[in-house]
This record gives sequence, structure tokens and C-alpha cells, in this order.
Amino acid sequence: MKNNYFTILGIVLCLFMGCNSDDEDVKAVENMPDWFKIEDKPGEINHLIYGIYKDYGVTIFINDTLGYEELGEEAYGNPVVHTELFNMGYYVYGTYTDGRMRLSSDTVAMIIAVNMIKDRVIPYLPEESVYRPLSFLLADSILLTETISYTPVTREVNVYGKGLRGIVVGRLNAMKEMEQDELNMLGGEILAVKSADWILEFCVDELEDYYKITGEDQYGKTSTESPFSPAPKPEELGFIRRVDALISGRKYMKNPDRKQDIQDYVTVIYAYRGEESRFYELYSTYPKVIDKFKLMRPIVEKYEIANGIK
Repeated sequence: MKNNYFTILGIVLCLFMGCNSDDEDVKAVENMPDWFKIEDKPGEINHLIYGIYKDYGVTIFINDTLGYEELGEEAYGNPVVHTELFNMGYYVYGTYTDGRMRLSSDTVAMIIAVNMIKDRVIPYLPEESVYRPLSFLLADSILLTETISYTPVTREVNVYGKGLRGIVVGRLNAMKEMEQDELNMLGGEILAVKSADWILEFCVDELEDYYKITGEDQYGKTSTESPFSPAPKPEELGFIRRVDALISGRKYMKNPDRKQDIQDYVTVIYAYRGEESRFYELYSTYPKVIDKFKLMRPIVEKYEIANGIK
């Protein structure tokens, strides 16, 4: 019996000592590299993104290699180095494979993109929220592959925001030729990625009337176009845009699904913030677009209030 007592006491002491070890492990975790911290480095673009990080706490990457970490040595004395990468499709249980990116080396385009993010995106980011992106990665182009009519189709997209690392911003390949309206739209697309998730979750009742304007049967609909059967313009149905693709020589038109449609309207809400009259004039002959825009404005305002956006 006495032996059992000392055995139990020993186990308790080991558990107590184990708690102290855990404390040391926590400190070790705290000392792990902060991959989202920006250091000031030589070069105009590096100074610019460091200033953004210092002033606003926003991380902007121009390379998918975030850094290196030395993990010690292997059995033969060679160093073990971990390379941390920005995988655009990284999520909790693995990685997506529906998109890929090409990085850019165009410093001028990067400077334009960073200033666009500073002027059109940062003012509307939540301070502390799951709807605030961890970072932004600038890319020359983003190629997304999706299935249309059972056929894989690859197209270029402006923004990719599925991964947990942050949002990838593409179109640097065309940034230098963009007019201000195009840059504003790109800024709106970046903001729409996260805000659309919130709207879908918390604005279910408000969205019922919004969906009715276009009609439930039109969302995600795929059709073909021919000289004998022209497809209606997306604006006539209440869409801002539609995906076009050539499959086996035939032109396919794919309407956005509900989430993409919400993102498109959030995009124009931000792109024309303070200039709504210009939007009404631009789409004056498309009443469904105007009606959906008017319904989306208070929904976006509700999102901003809920997430502390001033």
C-alpha cells in the first residue's frame, strides 16, 4: 500500500513539473518568427510597404517567400532550414488547387498597387476582426481554374481570397495602364472578399428582396450564345458582370452565383463611395442594377457598423 502511495505521489510531481515544462514551451512558441512582420529594407517599394506596416499595421508582400527559420542540425551536422511560403490556397486542413499565381518584378506597378491599397482599402478595414485579412500579396497575375459545363476552364481573376494567409491581389500586369475607375474597382474587389462572407451570414433577411430582383433561377446559370440566340446582357438581369468562356469553339456565358453577385455589388459600393450619382448615371438604363445597388448600400453600412469601420 505504501509503495502505491509513493508511486501516485511521483506521478503527481511529474505532472506538476510537466506544467513548468509547458510554460517553457509556451515561451518557445512566443519566440517563433512573426512571418507577417515587415522589416525596413533598401529600395523604394520596400520602404513603402514598411511605412504601410508601421503606420497602419497592414502587411503587404511582394514575394511568396515570407522568410527562413533555422531548426538546428540533422544527424550529419547539416543545418535544417524551414522556408515559410505564402501558399495562396492554404487553409486549415491543406491547400486548394484551383488557383495559381505569377509573381511580379515590376516595381512601378507594385508602387501603384500599394498606393491603391493605402487609399482605397485600408480606410475600410476592420481594426480587429476575423474579417480583416492577415496580409496582401501582390502578383503579376492570378489564374483560376473552374469547371463550366463539365469542362475545366482557366481564366485570369483580379483577386483571390480563399486562403488563410491573406488576399492575393493580381492584375499588376495591367496596373500601369489602369484608369482611376479601374483602380477603384480593384480596391472594391479586395474589400468585397471578406465583407461578402459577413453579409451572407448576418443579412439573410435583407438579401431575400435583393435576390428577387434578378430571380433565383438566374444565379449560376450557364448558357451558350449564337447569332440566332443572343444571350441577354448581364445588366439586364441585374448582374454587374458575367463569366465568358470558349469551350470547344462555343461561347459560354455563366451568371455569377449568389456570393459572387454580392461581392460584385459590394465592389461597386466601395468603388463609387461618395460618387453614387456617377454610378446611377452609368447604369441609368438598367433598373435592376440600380435597385440592387440601392438595397446593397445599407447592407454594407450594417457590415461596417458591426465591424467598427468608421
